[in-house]
Amino acid sequence: MTDTFKAQFFQHVDASVTQYVAELGEAVAIPSVSADLQTHLKDIIQMEEWTKSYIERLGGSAELLPNPKGVDDDGNELPPILLAEFKAADNSESKKTVCCYAHLDVQVKSYSFYIARVFISTIK
Repeated sequence: MTDTFKAQFFQHVDASVTQYVAELGEAVAIPSVSADLQTHLKDIIQMEEWTKSYIERLGGSAELLPNPKGVDDDGNELPPILLAEFKAADNSESKKTVCCYAHLDVQVKSYSFYIARVFISTIK
């Protein structure tokens, strides 16, 4: 990574902090609690749709695919799987592939240990 690239990258990040914080706040506000599918399945799907839209705004392609398992061990419907792709702008077929996996949901069922309100972004 060249010094010029680093400088341009960090200049862009510094200039975009307000935007990034606002976008993170949008995502944080979605109560996508996977530990409680009965209550939050629609929220998990909303989080997936928000992320799909964000990926598409960034120039990637994304789709929601049916979960092949269908239901969890308790019989609750499982959310779809979000599959996304970003291709290199030039000569994409000759570029290496990078695979990333991430959770878009909240795992914890108990909120009692949180200092701030859970689904409101707070900068301290």
